[in-house]
Amino acid sequence: MEQKIEVHLQALADFAWVLEGQIQALRPPADRLAALAPAALPLGEFAQAHQLSEKCRAAAVDMQVLLEKLGQAIGFADAVTRAVAQGYVAYDEQIADQYRQAAAGGNVYYSSQYNVDNIGR
Repeated sequence: MEQKIEVHLQALADFAWVLEGQIQALRPPADRLAALAPAALPLGEFAQAHQLSEKCRAAAVDMQVLLEKLGQAIGFADAVTRAVAQGYVAYDEQIADQYRQAAAGGNVYYSSQYNVDNIGR
């Protein structure tokens, strides 16, 4: 049974754009959490208020760390998506060049002769 992969480059570009938007969307909440983390909340001058203030500060720091990790993961997905798209574009350009050479009387080499792992490197 023949297996076939079809890649829609515009869909990859659109997905990378969405991922970039997600990274941008993380900035405002991260900035708000950064403002909360160092300052004590004005809850009052009694023990429970100080405890609650410390818990809020610790939660803000934990959320900052999570948002940073999320941003890194989305950034990685964005980079991988763009690299895959660029690899397919480069491969398509190679194929097109080979067809142009064949039309001009040159040789055509088929994809089975290429090491797919090295495309785009």
